[in-house]
Amino acid sequence: MRKLSTKERRRKALLENGYTLEGIDRRWFTDSPFVCYDHATGEILESGIMSELGIETTAERTGRAYLMQAGHWRTHYVSNGVVRKKRRCLATVDGTTLRNLPVPCKLEIRDGPEILATHEVDEDTVDLDFEHPGTYRVVVKSVPYLDGDLTVTVE
Repeated sequence: MRKLSTKERRRKALLENGYTLEGIDRRWFTDSPFVCYDHATGEILESGIMSELGIETTAERTGRAYLMQAGHWRTHYVSNGVVRKKRRCLATVDGTTLRNLPVPCKLEIRDGPEILATHEVDEDTVDLDFEHPGTYRVVVKSVPYLDGDLTVTVE
């Protein structure tokens, strides 16, 4: 037996529950990729596929910003109502000094998978100070950029 498409399952469910397809908005049966994003920063909060009318209804009910475009939170962001690819982070490390940081950005100081500290930064160069020697991972986060992954060794 052939598996029903999402559109066919929706129609079947309506008909089984006593509805007719007359007068039903066809956008309930037209799927579209979507992103939900933070209007202030452009950060994509979620993405997926939903009926066009479902996207519009959800946006109205939640008050959140939605676009009927494909995108992924890790690799895309929204700028001026358009989903765009994130650029490569150009941050570099020299000893314990980070340079070429995107402004603004957030730094996550990690020891393995554990986040030891986070810092909001509004400068393109930062000198880090560590209490203990070791090798630390510094993740640079800024919405229009892919996460930067730097290694800092403190002796």
